[in-house]
Amino acid sequence: MRDGKAQRQNLCCPLKSTPDPKKCHWSGGQQGAEGFWCSGACKDGEIPVVSSTEPYIDDQHLSCWFGFAQYCCESSTGGINDVCGWTTECLALKNGRPTNSDSLRGVCGGEFDGDVILGTKLRNFADRNFVTTKCGTCQGNKGVSFCCDKGIDTSSCYWNEGGDFPICSNSEFCSSTTSKIDQDQHGGPNGDGKGDGTHECKYTYPQQQGSWSWYNADLAFCCDTRGMGKETINLPVPLG
Repeated sequence: MRDGKAQRQNLCCPLKSTPDPKKCHWSGGQQGAEGFWCSGACKDGEIPVVSSTEPYIDDQHLSCWFGFAQYCCESSTGGINDVCGWTTECLALKNGRPTNSDSLRGVCGGEFDGDVILGTKLRNFADRNFVTTKCGTCQGNKGVSFCCDKGIDTSSCYWNEGGDFPICSNSEFCSSTTSKIDQDQHGGPNGDGKGDGTHECKYTYPQQQGSWSWYNADLAFCCDTRGMGKETINLPVPLG
């Protein structure tokens, strides 16, 4: 229900895998003119446990006029940044992929392989696989790459182009079973390597004198972190 009259439901977990309530929270949102806009995105290192349109945020019962909220708990291991990450060099892109994608070292790094800086041994990025790209702050037809350690299953990762009516609707949100990794207006291929190599969604607003202007929507890049080689909480049955 979205009328603020939903009854309270309890969340029950197995004793051996109950998360620490102090490390769990409902994802937030913002107050809009029509009502509360809920955000269905957990932070990096968190696991989406259940979703609801009637969450308790900051001990206040709110009805989601738009979107849904997720109850997020910290993973028992580090965040996804432990096994994946964005490169920093802007590389030329073709169909959403770096033009030198045949060279793993050229895309996912490796220039610091074996080096030690300030006493810290750097990760061997040459042991990572290319997943996708985003424009970020790069100019022109260039972007940075998202790379994950070899052996990490990224087939669940996708760019959300939103709904058809209204066009691009909910494009900045992830599903109730995935976590938001990042967002950008220009996304590369999905994690399974299938489908289009580029992802974007344009929407329009009418302007003065009958003219129309087109804008690029922010697209969420989402992954099911539970399937990416991370130890996770045993999830309960989702709330209805």
